[in-house]
Amino acid sequence: MSNNNKPVIQFRAFNVTASVFVEGKNKSVAITKSYPVKDKSGNKTGEYKETNSFFVDDLPRLALVANKAYEYCQLTETDNS
Repeated sequence: MSNNNKPVIQFRAFNVTASVFVEGKNKSVAITKSYPVKDKSGNKTGEYKETNSFFVDDLPRLALVANKAYEYCQLTETDNS
């Protein structure tokens, strides 16, 4: 997956996102979690960052978006296939 590619589709459950990328015949999936950035006093700045670390409570959302991304990859064909 190259960094300048845009995902062909994204699946989102609250703050967990699965992004599907296609390069030729290859498909890949990136799963990330977004969270608000806080300043030193604990106030939210309005910015969000992404991570690939998850808490136990995130796992059902991770499973949901991962399954949807898998279904998409299995049920669609690439142009070069």
